[in-house]
Amino acid sequence: MNTTMHSHIKTILWSEDQISRRVSELAAEVSADFAGCSLAPIVVGVATGAFLFVADLVRKIEFSVPVDFVRAESYGSGTESNGAPTISLDLKVDINARHVILVFLFSSAQHPMPLFCKRDTVFKLLE
Repeated sequence: MNTTMHSHIKTILWSEDQISRRVSELAAEVSADFAGCSLAPIVVGVATGAFLFVADLVRKIEFSVPVDFVRAESYGSGTESNGAPTISLDLKVDINARHVILVFLFSSAQHPMPLFCKRDTVFKLLE
C-alpha cells in the first residue's frame, strides 16, 4: 500500500484483498439465491458513498441486475445529524413486487436511518 496516499488513515481494518473476497462471496450468495428467478433483484445504493461497493458487487453477480440510488440527508449544512432525514434523491426504477438489495455504508460515526419510506414501500435498514 502507498503509505503517502493513505497517511491520513490511522488504522486499516480490512485489506483490499479481504474486501474483494467478501464482495465475491456476497455476489455468489446473491447469484445462488436468485438463480432461476424470472425477475432479477434490484440493487439500491443509499447515498453516493455506496456506489463503488455497488459497482464491485453487481459486476460479480452472475446475471444482470438493475441498479438505482437513493439519497437521504439529515445533516443539512451542519456536521451533526438533525435526526429528521429527508429523501433528496428518490428511486427512478419501480420496485413494486420486486426483491430489493439495499446497500448502505455504516460506520460508528454515522447512524443509519431506521426507515426509508417511499410511497407504499417501507425499507427497513438493518443495523
